[in-house]
Amino acid sequence: MWGLRFKQYLLGVSSFAIAMTIAIAPIESVNAAEKIKFNHGIVGQSISLEELEVFAQTGEISPSLDFLFKFTGHKPEVIRLLLIQEIPMDAVTASSLLNSSIGGYILDRASNIVNSGASQGNREALRGALIGSASGDNKISLLEVWRNYPTKEVVVDGQSWRAMNQGFSSTLQQVGKTAGLSVALLRNFLSR
Repeated sequence: MWGLRFKQYLLGVSSFAIAMTIAIAPIESVNAAEKIKFNHGIVGQSISLEELEVFAQTGEISPSLDFLFKFTGHKPEVIRLLLIQEIPMDAVTASSLLNSSIGGYILDRASNIVNSGASQGNREALRGALIGSASGDNKISLLEVWRNYPTKEVVVDGQSWRAMNQGFSSTLQQVGKTAGLSVALLRNFLSR
């Protein structure tokens, strides 16, 4: 009985936090990311979020992206798929997951790859960007996460990105297919 009340309390607190995030979102959009800086060893390349969105939508490769692809050896078609792949998840489920111990672990690992370049606050910024991404359309994509990141520039560690890309690109299709089931199972678990 107490466990059920506690879960209801957590769900209520999460819902309130999400509602506050949505209510404050127009104010914070002034600080939304405009550029993504890809660091690869000692070389860094900044690319506007607009360039990445055009690439994701049309496949058009800007000179900045062309340099980055040639320098890093990333395949444009794989990166494009990573940018637009959507994982179905509503904001309440995202908040519940990201505020759990497993979510904290995921955020810690992911904020080593995607961060603000500062030494603090990256876990919280990434959590907010992920929940913000899920808020509008009940889907999370990498482009949406970057768009919702609360700093003007997002820093991506290219070497960590490459390691993630190699493992992730081979299973991306599978994740897309099973994400709906995973979210449904997570919702069922959290509602107990």
